[in-house]
Amino acid sequence: MEIPNFIVEGINLKLERILFFYEIPVFFVCNNGQEDLYLVYCNDIDELRYSIIPISCNKLIDVLDNKTPLDKIFHDSPRKFKVCVEDYSRPVTILETDEYVKDELPKEGAFYGKLDSEVKKYLEQLRTRSLSNLARVIIAKTFFTNHIEKIARYIFYKDWEMPLSSKAYKEEFSRTANYNREIVHA
Repeated sequence: MEIPNFIVEGINLKLERILFFYEIPVFFVCNNGQEDLYLVYCNDIDELRYSIIPISCNKLIDVLDNKTPLDKIFHDSPRKFKVCVEDYSRPVTILETDEYVKDELPKEGAFYGKLDSEVKKYLEQLRTRSLSNLARVIIAKTFFTNHIEKIARYIFYKDWEMPLSSKAYKEEFSRTANYNREIVHA
């Protein structure tokens, strides 16, 4: 399926999933080849005018679960883009805009609606992706916390293995904290 060759901040957007089709893709999701998603709405199929927003995986899940109206997700997005396409075969650089006018948004209060089998599969993929991202954050946080503790041990004792619960560690930490407080208040 052919979609316009959108370029956002120097990066080509690639079609990830068509959500609604009427002569041309009207409502679809693109990605930038990384993990960033963009929700695209063709607000005029005759003049090929598009409203485009970056969207998180979780917000897209809410849209497809009919928890968030389509116009609201576009209106509330902190970053908004719009473009008029003259030729599908030529790259189109989309420009950021401050606001959308009413005609550039889906019908007020409209939800995505019933999911067909392909969109249901896509929704499950999004849920898996969202859980995977959450797991990566938890792992990174745990890794970071463990390394900060080891750095603290090394700074205080030049020993990577000193337990943080040891009396010597607590005394040194308390002494350093008091010293830093005295400097700040001086």
